[in-house]
Amino acid sequence: MDKDGIQVEGGWSIDANLFMDGLGSFKESFLENTLVFSAVNHINGQTISMTYEDAAVGFALLHGSLTRKSGQWIQDENTIYKTLLKGFEIEKFYTVLSNYLNPGRKNLLPLKISSWTVIHNNLSDILPISNELLFSAVRGKFFIDVSFQKNIGTYAIFMGIAKSAYNHIDYHLSKPAIECIELNLKDMDKLKDLINSVLVKREDFFYQILRSG
Repeated sequence: MDKDGIQVEGGWSIDANLFMDGLGSFKESFLENTLVFSAVNHINGQTISMTYEDAAVGFALLHGSLTRKSGQWIQDENTIYKTLLKGFEIEKFYTVLSNYLNPGRKNLLPLKISSWTVIHNNLSDILPISNELLFSAVRGKFFIDVSFQKNIGTYAIFMGIAKSAYNHIDYHLSKPAIECIELNLKDMDKLKDLINSVLVKREDFFYQILRSG
């Protein structure tokens, strides 16, 4: 994780995230049983959640291993849960979360993300040396797809609204789009700002940029 967001590899659905702007902006007062962070990985069936329990216990970090059945991850009697950490030292929770969300310790760009499924993520400050899919994510009918086009030296962004919702990790661009737009950017900072605006503002930003395009 990072002061500007979180670093997350592909496969994770980030369902709740009060670390949206990183550790520096994390507030210190919560109501009892407040959900702080939750995510599920659609590749390996891991879940991780963090809650604020009460003034006596502090925060609790729970890890789960779902069961794979009939082609999907489910919670049943074979699902295994364990408490990873309890207490008040936010930095420790932050570190453990980072290790699960970015186990490969990739130098990924931090993202302000919640309620999105990250299908693939290899976005970093390092300029790709060849054509490459760098980032793709979905949220219901909304999608964003970023690739690097070596022949013209730009980041190509394809985003829009599909006719029907995407189902978590089963993501490909075969679903017809109601509206879509393609952009090309050369500046990484502008690309990062665009992606974070899409992830944070969601519908309003999508409709605004689609109309302007």
